[in-house]
Amino acid sequence: MRRVRFLALCNFELLDSLHHRISSLFSPAFLFGRSQPLDENVGQTIFLHGSAPVKKTWIFRKSPSVGLLLLPAFVALSVGWALTQNVPSAPDLKVEYSVFQNPPTEFRGHAWLDFRLGNISDDIVNTMVDQAIHSNSYGGFMITSTGARPGDPSNVVYLSDEYFRLYRLAIERGLKGNLPLDVLYDEQQFPTGMAGGQFAAKYPQLVAKSLEKVERDVTGPAKVELQAPIANGIYIGAVRMNLDTLDCVDISDKRLPGRTAIDCRVPSGRWKVMLFYLDPALRRGLCDYLDPQAVDKLIEIMYQAYYDHLKEFFGVPAYGPMTAAIRAYTDDFKTFFAHANASGGKAFFVPQPEPKILDGILKEAVPVRDVDIQQPPVWPVKMNRAYEGALTYIHKIKDGRDIYFFANSSDNPVDADVVLRGKKNLAIWNPHTGERSKAQVSISENAGQPATRVRLVLPAVTSVFFVEEN
Repeated sequence: MRRVRFLALCNFELLDSLHHRISSLFSPAFLFGRSQPLDENVGQTIFLHGSAPVKKTWIFRKSPSVGLLLLPAFVALSVGWALTQNVPSAPDLKVEYSVFQNPPTEFRGHAWLDFRLGNISDDIVNTMVDQAIHSNSYGGFMITSTGARPGDPSNVVYLSDEYFRLYRLAIERGLKGNLPLDVLYDEQQFPTGMAGGQFAAKYPQLVAKSLEKVERDVTGPAKVELQAPIANGIYIGAVRMNLDTLDCVDISDKRLPGRTAIDCRVPSGRWKVMLFYLDPALRRGLCDYLDPQAVDKLIEIMYQAYYDHLKEFFGVPAYGPMTAAIRAYTDDFKTFFAHANASGGKAFFVPQPEPKILDGILKEAVPVRDVDIQQPPVWPVKMNRAYEGALTYIHKIKDGRDIYFFANSSDNPVDADVVLRGKKNLAIWNPHTGERSKAQVSISENAGQPATRVRLVLPAVTSVFFVEEN
């Protein structure tokens, strides 16, 4: 069975900001096994998860070897192995009434099995799976677990070795009856991000915090002291707002040292003084998704555990190999797709082009660029009369010699390193004075290829040549 590396993924329905290394943010459904994205000729599939319907534009086909679809617990983070397959064209889609009358198992729903961890055994697991198989009603199944009775010595702890032994037992039992487990429910109970209570128990400092406010209306001029009502509040900032004009003034710098409090003066007029802070009090013990370290630890506790215990069941069947890999820029909720052929060539599909994504594609396709200016690109570029100039270049080869022309058409000076592919011995030719001087370069290796680093200094609205010396 072919395997793919695991990716971290997130549901955007309730999270509108997530940082750090979650590797893909495009849909709460993560595909394993033989799966086909829908095209414009196919309608949407609706999953009923909990009490809310969730539309997913995917249709699922089962495979004899188990594959997994990871559906989050409808709130936040999921981790899986994401893959896609060629979309069938309209002429390839067959509509047969006989199939409509008696759908094959691959088009049937999922049996939802409940691991009641306070009372679970091999016999109970086998019976649940066998009943799903013999009902002839399902094309696959999924497992959820409910809490065990506190203090019961027979409890099976969520994510323990015994829990995964029973999980494996269910998977293998289902495969014998051609009923794959193809949906991985990613939590013990709703919402995702608690790891069955283990996250808060191990990392109480990384649970989600609530943004709170304390405020006071005052008439100035006056001195105002304002303090958070809790001792362990985390200071965020402070603002005073004119109640007549609604104009706001940032007074965050009026914080008293070492305290979640401010001491400030307000001028004449009617003002509302507001202090904002985070309350770290433990509520549901949910992971703080805005904290990169918290997300890392959630992946480590929960998703990595599934992979470590069940990795051989993740992947794609031999007849349905992955044809595209997913790359992600989590900070911006953007993804693009890459496809490699047998000769090592690659094609990229970019739904929403922007500098960061294009930069990532170039780094993947051409690890050592011909010319790599070591400064961030200007974006967006102002056009027409608003154009403010830019740093641009041209690289030509004449009589076997490399010639690089750099032009700074902006009103701002440029001082940046430039990395050139190959080992170059360069001279600086100044087109404004006609002078020639030796360029100071350093040679290194990048991705197995030699590279030359040279410093580029250009005042406003000037240009320069770098010419390779024999």
